[in-house]
Amino acid sequence: MNLAPRDARWLYFWSDPQVPPGWTMAAGVTEAPGSIVRVRSKDDPDPVAKGYAKKVLEVRQANAASH
Repeated sequence: MNLAPRDARWLYFWSDPQVPPGWTMAAGVTEAPGSIVRVRSKDDPDPVAKGYAKKVLEVRQANAASH
């Protein structure tokens, strides 16, 4: 996916986890997994969550069902 630099900057600062000044990355943890960004396209309008994103969504669904 390509974004204009201005849009990429907005997305970077909008999403979690926040990256502290001077750091180059930050990883989510179970208690605060961060943002899931799904990139849709004409060829794949409803992409399947995979890997870490899939695990985060499963945990969120399980927590919602238990409340």
